[in-house]
Amino acid sequence: MLEVVVTAVVAIFSAACGWLLSHRWNAKAYRLAVDNERAQWNASVEQWACRVIDVMVHLHYTFDKFEHVKAIEESRTLAIELSILVDQGRLYFPNVMRDQHGVEKQVSRQGYRSALLDPLVAAVKIAEGTKPSFDALGLKEKYGTN
Repeated sequence: MLEVVVTAVVAIFSAACGWLLSHRWNAKAYRLAVDNERAQWNASVEQWACRVIDVMVHLHYTFDKFEHVKAIEESRTLAIELSILVDQGRLYFPNVMRDQHGVEKQVSRQGYRSALLDPLVAAVKIAEGTKPSFDALGLKEKYGTN
């Protein structure tokens, strides 16, 4: 009779230890998977940001090298590239306050654009030749007050 009780206690203890070890390994595997996903997302955002920097530097060089009208002509391709990057940026930085603005629009366009993308949109407009709200050719405030 004592042997049966000892065997049952050992079996229950073994099952509890097995469950705890299994739970710990599953939790650790989950944390590793989440960390891996986050690292992949960060790498994707970093790659996107590097492409944005590349286009912005080319735009800056174009507007420094040429007169304003000629720079606009030369930067049309860069404006398209930057516009594409803005739309790709919406995947990483989605619109905010979707239920308060633009509910009549398609789902991906509802809400306000992320503030991070606003300067890029402004750069697209300048590269397309839309007159900025500051004197872009002025030497003192060449790039506006921002």
